[in-house]
Amino acid sequence: PTAHNGLVAGSSPAGPTTFPNSRSFLRLLGRSPKHCYDNCYEKVILMPLSNNLQRRSNGVYYLRVFIPAALVPQFGRKEVTHSLRTTCHSHAERFAITMRSRIYGLIDMAENNPQLGKDELRQMAKRLFDRTVEEAEVPFLKQQFKPKEKEHWGDEYQDMINRVGHSLEGNLFNSPDTKEIMDELLKSEGLALDPDSHQYRQVAEVALKATIEALKMQQQRLLGKFDPQPNSDVLHTAGEPPKPETKIGNAVPFDELVEKFLAENSKTWKLSTLNKYVEGLALCGDILGQNIQAASIDKGSVRSIKEVLSVLPPNRTKTHPDLSLDKVIEIAKRADGPKISPSTCNAYLTALSSLMTWACKQGYAETNPVSGMMFPDPVRPKDKRNPFSVDHLNAIFACPTFTGMKTDHHWKDKGTVINKNERYWIPLIALFSGMRLGEIVALKPNDFKVQDGINYLTISEAKTEAGVRKLPVHPKLIEARLMVYIDGIDPDKLLFSNTSSDAFGKHFARQLDSIGITDKKLVFHSFRHTFTDALRAAKVTEPIIKSLIGHSDGSVTSQYGSGYPLEVLYGDLKRINYHGVILP
Repeated sequence: PTAHNGLVAGSSPAGPTTFPNSRSFLRLLGRSPKHCYDNCYEKVILMPLSNNLQRRSNGVYYLRVFIPAALVPQFGRKEVTHSLRTTCHSHAERFAITMRSRIYGLIDMAENNPQLGKDELRQMAKRLFDRTVEEAEVPFLKQQFKPKEKEHWGDEYQDMINRVGHSLEGNLFNSPDTKEIMDELLKSEGLALDPDSHQYRQVAEVALKATIEALKMQQQRLLGKFDPQPNSDVLHTAGEPPKPETKIGNAVPFDELVEKFLAENSKTWKLSTLNKYVEGLALCGDILGQNIQAASIDKGSVRSIKEVLSVLPPNRTKTHPDLSLDKVIEIAKRADGPKISPSTCNAYLTALSSLMTWACKQGYAETNPVSGMMFPDPVRPKDKRNPFSVDHLNAIFACPTFTGMKTDHHWKDKGTVINKNERYWIPLIALFSGMRLGEIVALKPNDFKVQDGINYLTISEAKTEAGVRKLPVHPKLIEARLMVYIDGIDPDKLLFSNTSSDAFGKHFARQLDSIGITDKKLVFHSFRHTFTDALRAAKVTEPIIKSLIGHSDGSVTSQYGSGYPLEVLYGDLKRINYHGVILP
């Protein structure tokens, strides 16, 4: 037989001496000498192997193609090897045909054109798109989704679309997302491109576009659109125009969209929540323009809002009540003064996100562009607030408000006046109930009731749905004669009508400063953390703790029934005992 580039021709058996170097020939065939000598050498010689088809010592076939020397700088290597993942010769032959044509096609293009052709790029993008969609469909059909889970995964897909889109918009071809996509593509195509080469950037661009379209299709599939179509021109063959993008809903201006949104939802919100939405959406409308169409709000629009928020000064309506937003921003940029916090910025973006989520459900928009666009919070949640220690609590309850002050006005000075008003009761209620400040100041005498000899209160206005709850009154509050104080208040009035959550929060901050507690992580909300720690110290179970402080359990069973019986909650609540704390 004669050999040429790995192709063995002829049918006559020949001995090893026919070739100058039998071992090199065996390596050309992909067989080790030992394997051949042990397994009938003549049969190995007679088995025809296609051009560039090799076999490893473990029996798995692979394709090996040498790159012309002139093209090595473009491809970044001297040869391309690609496992065919089979030990069957006939299967390897079939797999090698397709793979070899792709590689030689790219070599021909590289020889004739410094750039890859549009058709070849489209074909690679289409194959990547088809693989991604096909691989995602298998686990999707196996999964049983609940409505909330679908919304969650819809947001997850949007986050992925945003990340890949960010890499595409910025030509970030060395980003981790791009590298992960390209590694998979090049492996599937059997290609080896230098990450610094122009060809790599060409392929990366179409790969990112194809990935975005695949993610969008999976997202739409998740939301119930069973036949979504890709819109990117990179997935359509030459001469075939991309499918026109579907128009979403009717053209609705931003101000009209906000009006519809508030009209539908405001009845279920507290007044404070409604005010936050009105303020946040009004600011977003001022930045975007009230006539912008709902379906036109995209990532660029959100970036415009973020750019304004990043330079916006705090309390702008108080410091500059008569100036337009543009003028305030101009002054703020020149002054380089304090800016609103990331949490405040995110509060505005949250209002817009809620609006766009609602708009998607109503058919006024296709996606929520705010998803994944929040400001990073520099402070970790666990570092935002600390609980009070025993020493802190003793210092608080030993201040003149609880032991005797000079007058109501001179509450920092010691004296003989003890006025059992909101300044006296609110910290005590917080310590033994874990209630939020807003929940406490909203209490009315009618909220306090008795059932089976247990005093309890009902919280009907809360920050979250789980916050609406029944809460037993701790025995220590009854010993302090809280119920006597309540009996003296008009049942239809607020229990603490002389203050608000903002006003009391500021007063309490001044009170902490007056007794030397200056840690910024210690605020009124620290009572809630102190209460939660006390429950854990009393070995109260986590579901009971969540029920008492008004957090959602998150389990399926928590959605059934009316919650824990009052006597169960009271039995665990009264186990709290702040050892070492001297109460008034």
